[in-house]
Amino acid sequence: MRDSAQPTPGKLAVLRELLNGQLDSFQSTTGVSADAYWPEPIFHPMAAGKYISSLVELHHAGLLSTPALAQRATPIVHALVTSAVVPPSGVRGRSWGLGHPWRDLPADEPYLITTAIVTRAMAALSELLPNDSPCSQLREQGTIALIDWCQRWRATATDEPALSLPAYSNGIRRPVFNAAAMGWSTLLDFVPEQRAAAIEELRIIWACRVRGLGWRYEPGSAVIDLVHQAYLFGSMHGAVSTPVIAQEAESSIGQFAGGVD
Repeated sequence: MRDSAQPTPGKLAVLRELLNGQLDSFQSTTGVSADAYWPEPIFHPMAAGKYISSLVELHHAGLLSTPALAQRATPIVHALVTSAVVPPSGVRGRSWGLGHPWRDLPADEPYLITTAIVTRAMAALSELLPNDSPCSQLREQGTIALIDWCQRWRATATDEPALSLPAYSNGIRRPVFNAAAMGWSTLLDFVPEQRAAAIEELRIIWACRVRGLGWRYEPGSAVIDLVHQAYLFGSMHGAVSTPVIAQEAESSIGQFAGGVD
């Protein structure tokens, strides 16, 4: 008897066709597009990092072969090489920004969240394509930047002076929970010697949540938004037990289920 949780061959073929269509759409422009914050078509490093991470997950799920993974990832990796920017002062390696100006900050402004997303993608991809030199180099340079950034380029919360976390960007020297969590989570998963420090910092961030609701965007903020809860809960594996994360996530994200009047 077929396991009802397993797709039939026909459904699997439909799924592959749908996925390939979505991947082809992104691939046809090498990730160049407009978005809600910038109307002109440009390359978006954060979207590219998420795209690479999606390719990795599709490979793990058996929906993308290794040759197909390499074929789709290669041009995006090369675009990430050329879009890398200089990290904050005192931080080595390479980092990534939005690719466009934002909040009076320049297009080459480095952001912790983008650097973490891209570095995580490069680390995961390099484990599947170990002979891909550009990917391995980006992993190395991004990792160096994250280690320096998380340890040295930090900010203290105005409303909570005892709370110090990695700063959001060069021009936004404030601790933002989701960015700090993504940075440390990437180090936890891919840099063994940073594991102890990452667990300690992630548990500090875990303790900052509003129980039953989730995390404010940053200390002192009144904003608790859905998208950043996903970043934060996803970053806590390895530092907090899975059952505890699941229980808190259900309680928090469930608050958003009713929509907005």
